[in-house]
Amino acid sequence: MAITKMKLVTITGPIDTLDAVTMRCLGSGSFQPETSAEALPDSGYYHINEDNPYATYLQRITGALKSSGREPAYETEISSDFINAKTGSDVSAEDKNKNAAGAGSTKSEYFNSLDIKTTGLWSAKYNQLNVEGYESGSDALLAEYDHNVRIIEDVLNGLQGEKTKLAAEFDRYKNAIEQLRHFETLNIDVGKLWSLQFLKLRFGRLPLESAQEIDSYDKSPYVEFFRCSESDKYCWGMYVAPVSEIVEIDRIFAALFFERIHIPDITGTPADAIKELSAEYDRIKQRVAELDKKINDFWDAEYESCMRVCAKLHRLSEAFNIRHAATRRKDGYLLFGWVPENEADKLADSLDEIKRVKLKIDSPKQVSWFNPPTKLKNPWFSRPYEFFVAMFGMPRYNDFDPTSLVAVTYTLFFGIMFADLGQGLLLAFIGWLMSRKTQNKLGPILVRCGISGAVFGTIFGSVFGYENWLDGFYSSLGINFLPIKVMESSSINMILISAVGIGVLLMFVAISLNIFISLRRGELGAALFSKNGLAGLILYGGMLILILKNIVTLNIPTGVVAWLMIALPCLLIWLEEPLGKLVSRERDWMPENWGEYLVQGIFELFESVLSYLTNTVSFIRVGAFVLVHAGMMLVFTTVAEMIGGGVGGVIVMIFGNILVTALEGLLVGVQSLRLEYYELFSRFFSGSGKEFTPAGTVSAKN
Repeated sequence: MAITKMKLVTITGPIDTLDAVTMRCLGSGSFQPETSAEALPDSGYYHINEDNPYATYLQRITGALKSSGREPAYETEISSDFINAKTGSDVSAEDKNKNAAGAGSTKSEYFNSLDIKTTGLWSAKYNQLNVEGYESGSDALLAEYDHNVRIIEDVLNGLQGEKTKLAAEFDRYKNAIEQLRHFETLNIDVGKLWSLQFLKLRFGRLPLESAQEIDSYDKSPYVEFFRCSESDKYCWGMYVAPVSEIVEIDRIFAALFFERIHIPDITGTPADAIKELSAEYDRIKQRVAELDKKINDFWDAEYESCMRVCAKLHRLSEAFNIRHAATRRKDGYLLFGWVPENEADKLADSLDEIKRVKLKIDSPKQVSWFNPPTKLKNPWFSRPYEFFVAMFGMPRYNDFDPTSLVAVTYTLFFGIMFADLGQGLLLAFIGWLMSRKTQNKLGPILVRCGISGAVFGTIFGSVFGYENWLDGFYSSLGINFLPIKVMESSSINMILISAVGIGVLLMFVAISLNIFISLRRGELGAALFSKNGLAGLILYGGMLILILKNIVTLNIPTGVVAWLMIALPCLLIWLEEPLGKLVSRERDWMPENWGEYLVQGIFELFESVLSYLTNTVSFIRVGAFVLVHAGMMLVFTTVAEMIGGGVGGVIVMIFGNILVTALEGLLVGVQSLRLEYYELFSRFFSGSGKEFTPAGTVSAKN
């Protein structure tokens, strides 16, 4: 339930050391570059706007892979070898002597550690160019990249181009065969009919109802209709008519909803044509299979080496991207970046090995013009719920991390609403499988929520929908008040009231947290006079006392409560803005237009009071879903009892448990998250912080 302390690292040096610095920063796995131009608006520094030369080749290789139906599979994590490597020309004399003696530079060791093994495409010369060409403009390196990527593209473009042409032919023959099959029973040489000078023929289909009306035209000397095949809706056939009458005949058939089908030019009967076209279709299909095999053979030979190259390109590309955060002036540069406090010394030791590079480490308080990123740090139980917090937004640095609060309240909400011992354990098992097999972020959350559901299911006595299975267990222990019978009238009222009570408690917690956070930020006005400040807390308490006074007997004078706990806080909330500026000792504290401000304040105050009531009542859904869950399972247990205790009843209960577990698991999960976001987070959490995403990693939101 904490936020990792950060340090700002400021790196300066001559421009020829920047590549070595970026490689070290990337290799640390804990360096997030910070744009520095805003901090130096008039210093003469400017951003290094250079196109990333490695990203292009990475994109081209992965694009070639995907066009072949394969997905890139290379390790994108940054190796610790980066930070240990002495990258750059400014290594010590001792290291140079070691290199000359044959030990090899640590930079070479890094590239060699990637162990790019070739199958002929990626040459040994290419690997050497990686080592020698990175810092000096990389013209030879990029030329080698371009040469080898072009080989891939040329090979695949040739094969894919032929496949594209064959695919068009493939579809044409396939469609022709499908169309001709409707006329396969037509025992006429269609080729000869096409050559007739005084007759025209039309192939097509029409609805079965219209086909019945064709009989009335059979006696006409000007048209002959040949039925070929039928389905439940259509009749396919061909009609022949004289050229002189074809326009009128076409009009008549159009009125019968005849749809023409243009079949390919064929010789012989449709059955003969189908045989010829099928043979050509099979030939094309075989040729496409041969091309697919060539493509697969190509990747079988080159895939491993290409993935190693992709991994290297990815790392070089990420290192190059850090340059975009640096600023330059003449032959020097300035690079800012955030590092966790416990990693700062390690990065400093690595950068100290590069000569002429200077490093300065500051705390966030010393560099107030920058906003530090947020890295959450939570115990094992709360850690999976960082996913929900990040979905809403990261807390600002030095703010309150709500992850542990979410972990407790979300698990509590879910468990109460999904109260069933058997289904809870089943859900926990599903979550365990998800986390182990798919690494799904929801898996660990489901484990915790499933166990919570099992605990509350034990309290309510529900096991796979059966509400009396635990009665004997509690009786043997001498516990008479458990299990709680959910569907009894007395229990219903108790459950709903308890749900609202939980909501009241959490509302007080949320408002108190906002007061604490506002005071820590130095926002005294918000802490005292806002709807989620001290005034709001007193107002909410006063409203609850007045409501309870009408339900139970309270020896509290109504007038005192009305004036001191409702009227006065309402007045303070109404005047929040000018009062906040006054306590902050701002000179310009008065609104520009008092009338407009007071009228607007009335509506905002009304909305605030209404939100207290709606947010509190919203928690009744926690109790309502307990009843919904029990009611849904009651339906299935009743049906199973009606069927009997045989196989049919077992099947009904299995189906019911699967349905309720899936359906209500989804609904309860969404409703619990809604309570977190709308009823709690809206009181104290803005989510306006920025996530700590070191170079070379992907944001947790993605």
